[in-house]
Amino acid sequence: MVAERRKWLIAGIVLLLVAGGIVVLWPGEAARIKKQFDSLAGNIQKKAGENQLAAAANARRVREVFTEMVSLYAPAYDYDRELPAAEIPALVLSARMAYTELSLDFDDYQIEILPDNLALVRVTSRLRGQLTSGEAIEDFQELNCRLQKIEGRWRFRAVEVIEVLTR
Repeated sequence: MVAERRKWLIAGIVLLLVAGGIVVLWPGEAARIKKQFDSLAGNIQKKAGENQLAAAANARRVREVFTEMVSLYAPAYDYDRELPAAEIPALVLSARMAYTELSLDFDDYQIEILPDNLALVRVTSRLRGQLTSGEAIEDFQELNCRLQKIEGRWRFRAVEVIEVLTR
């Protein structure tokens, strides 16, 4: 009787450890959302001497993190557009042309998962680079992003620049 209880106790502990490991190691929705921000940042980045083929491939991959229609709103820049995601690669290529080097980082995530496969994310972006004129730039912006989960992947549906931060 004691041996059988011990066997069930050990089996229960093993089951709890396995279940706990799955919960801890399985990426949650917040981690999946952060991966989309990482993907966006990685494909926006430009390194010195980057060839045009690599630039076009990166710009094309940027499109993959957006829904079919995207809302971009930046009142500080007098910019408010709803555009098809198919236009995003051209915008990315156009914006990157002014830089010899460019990097984008995201920090201070505040993620709220909503019903109906929606998420609201407030995040700080840091854009650093060097213009073709040689001037170094560094911009910090506070963003509100709305993401929608489509076919198991989080995609940007709207991006709003709510504040341009200064040092």
